[in-house]
Amino acid sequence: MCEESNDKQAKEIHGRIGRAEKLVGHLIAEAETYHSHKETMAHAGLLVMLALLGGVLTANQWPPAWVPTLSLSPRCVAFFGLAFTWFLLHIYVRSQLRYKRAAAITQAAAFRALAEWVAREPSGDDVQRYAPEKEQSTSTGAVSARKARLLDYLDYVFPFPRASLHYDFGEKNFPKWLGDALKKQEEDRTGAIKGEWLVTIGSFFILLVTAARALL
Repeated sequence: MCEESNDKQAKEIHGRIGRAEKLVGHLIAEAETYHSHKETMAHAGLLVMLALLGGVLTANQWPPAWVPTLSLSPRCVAFFGLAFTWFLLHIYVRSQLRYKRAAAITQAAAFRALAEWVAREPSGDDVQRYAPEKEQSTSTGAVSARKARLLDYLDYVFPFPRASLHYDFGEKNFPKWLGDALKKQEEDRTGAIKGEWLVTIGSFFILLVTAARALL
């Protein structure tokens, strides 16, 4: 009876390991597609910014006649309108770059797990549900959580390597091997942050040129 139970458990673990190996291959392919899509969307947002800049630079009359006067001069009203539009586009581009970074980390984590499984066979522990230890609610933990949240918000303006990508390990039923690999990879990061800086600097350069044309 005990042997039958052990055989049944071994078969169950073997089946889960087989599904985990298929999941690794699926994650690598899916993350690559998602990564390319988010990069395309970020560049599309940047193109809209460039189109906005081109419209401002080539305008025959500035500010346009339809800009209301309000309590400020039409030039200032036009500038604030452009700045608000740029800000929305900038947040959109930064959010797409964050999703792209998350895809890069997921793909790298899958490769990391695959590389580990080349050196050793997946075990039953690898396919258990990932259950990270919950952080104790202390004053230090609260301060740390506030800093992490601030970094997350700032990451939508400038790229911060240590900003969280909101992997909710406890509620998404990640297998242990994936949760461990994602945690390790997120700590190590990837080279994606350098590419984000290039696009972000380009975005701010567009704002600078637009502001110079709108105000001067």
